[in-house]
Amino acid sequence: MATVRLVAEEALFNIVTYEYPLEPAWVKYVALAYAAEKDVFMLQLTDGGVPFDPLADWDYFLTRAPWGFGRIFIRHYTDSAVY
Repeated sequence: MATVRLVAEEALFNIVTYEYPLEPAWVKYVALAYAAEKDVFMLQLTDGGVPFDPLADWDYFLTRAPWGFGRIFIRHYTDSAVY
């Protein structure tokens, strides 16, 4: 369960930090949905902020950017991620 929490926290941090750059303290909405079956847990976050694809330019973030460790956590601890 700690892994699910880490992934959710990283994704939510990205939403608040990057998708609301002008007024991060004022978030329009963030919706969380989840589904669980046997050994599968699916988490979906939806928001009304500036569009931001955390999966885009993956090579750039791995090799050049001094940030992006949350993306590494998310990619490492999940079987798949979709924007």
